[in-house]
Parts: sequence; structure tokens; C-alpha cells
Amino acid sequence: MRVKSLLKRIPKAIATRIHEVVPDPIGDGIENHVVTVHDHLGNILFKTPGYQGRLRDLLLEVLTCNGVKCVGYHENEEGVWAIFEDGTKESGDFLVGADGIHSA
Repeated sequence: MRVKSLLKRIPKAIATRIHEVVPDPIGDGIENHVVTVHDHLGNILFKTPGYQGRLRDLLLEVLTCNGVKCVGYHENEEGVWAIFEDGTKESGDFLVGADGIHSA
């Protein structure tokens, strides 16, 4: 999935505020502030300037947190399903793992 098509799929509440997580390339020295996006095998898909902490805060503010651990996922041509420890499932176009710097 290309970055532009990914950005078209994110919720409007995030898309309208994404500028809050992008550093100023002149004043901030963007090489110090990078968000890395990996595929399911851990391969780097792309790196983009960004503040991970600010992105985390924005996601926590805008998205619904249900307090249930994601224990797996299933993907096919139609999208991806997240599977939670209580047996519930949620589907979408893509799945973002934003569970911290030390996640597995």
C-alpha cells in the first residue's frame, strides 16, 4: 500500500491533525525524529519524519480504546481482522500496531 493511499484511509479526525506529529525540518533537525513503519515480518516499509510520542498521544485522544489485548490477526484480499483476547474481532483496511517501542 502506498503512503498516499494509506493517508486517504485514516480517520478524518487524525488526518486533519497529522501536522501536529510532523517536525519542523528547519528547527527540529528531522533526522532525530523519525517514525518507522514495518510490515508483518519486521521489514522496514518506509521511514518518515515524525514524533512518536505526539503520534501516540494523538491516537490515544482520537481513537477508541477498549482495554482488550490484541492476540492475533488474519488478513485476506478484503482487509484485515484483529482478534482480541475476549474473542471479539474488528475488521479494517489495515492494522496499526502502536503498542510501544519494546513491542514484539
